[in-house]
Amino acid sequence: MSDALAEIKAHYDHIAEVFPKFDLPAFRACFHLPCQLTTPDAVIAITDDDTFEQVFGGMMATLRDQGLTRSEVERMHVRLLGDTTALASILWVRHAGEAVLERLGATYTLVRRDGEWLVAALIAHSPDEVIPLD
Repeated sequence: MSDALAEIKAHYDHIAEVFPKFDLPAFRACFHLPCQLTTPDAVIAITDDDTFEQVFGGMMATLRDQGLTRSEVERMHVRLLGDTTALASILWVRHAGEAVLERLGATYTLVRRDGEWLVAALIAHSPDEVIPLD
């Protein structure tokens, strides 16, 4: 595995660790601002920390209420697009205790800045639509 692929995998391992702890500052550190979130219902430009907190803090509050205890990457496909950009398509599984809370697909644009991979765009989609980028 190349260094870049290992770094990207570690990035998503970190996201899987901090998101279900509802650690918004640690989760925010995984993103480049501005960034974009695309869902089936909306396209949201996240240009500052306040907007990030509204969007993802609200998402975390909903998942906390639903009992989220952990998130895991079930499948990940990555395509490097040079030294500083990449695409990652991931099948996430969210758990509430031992029960599966939800399965979801997300495809990301990543940029490498100051030695770190950061999410610049996220498209949320069906788990059936995870893109085989390998």
